[in-house]
Amino acid sequence: METKVRAVIDTSVYLASFKSRSTTSAPVKVIDNLREGNFLAIVSPQIFLETEDVATRLKHGFTQDYVRNFFSGIKSNIIIISGDYTCYKLDDIDIKDNMILAAALESKADYIISLDREHLLPLKNYQEIQIVNPHQFLKEFRAYGVIRAFGGVI
Repeated sequence: METKVRAVIDTSVYLASFKSRSTTSAPVKVIDNLREGNFLAIVSPQIFLETEDVATRLKHGFTQDYVRNFFSGIKSNIIIISGDYTCYKLDDIDIKDNMILAAALESKADYIISLDREHLLPLKNYQEIQIVNPHQFLKEFRAYGVIRAFGGVI
């Protein structure tokens, strides 16, 4: 049995895919591949609540139903974890990003996918978990023919 790649997707990527008007943007393609079951996303209660909170703020204009329906639609390709782990790596920088690192540790994720150029992406890896942007994530798997990139299955 083939083991699927496991990735923690940062709120920034979910939000970018919700807001994108392009069907070929890297965040949209990451979510398309998730929907197709090409990899599994790790979701903790903290990640779900933050995604819901950020997406429903007035400037973004999404509803709670929109976010809940989105996660319901991908439930067969997500692993829900308890969110019991705590991480303090980014306490002096951005405490909220610690939940992403903690989820990755708790789930033994292979990747963290983020658009956070200020806090998460500069780490490059954390406890042997690669931290990449959506474009890098897609590029990583093109060689394996596992993930649909910008024009289809490679």
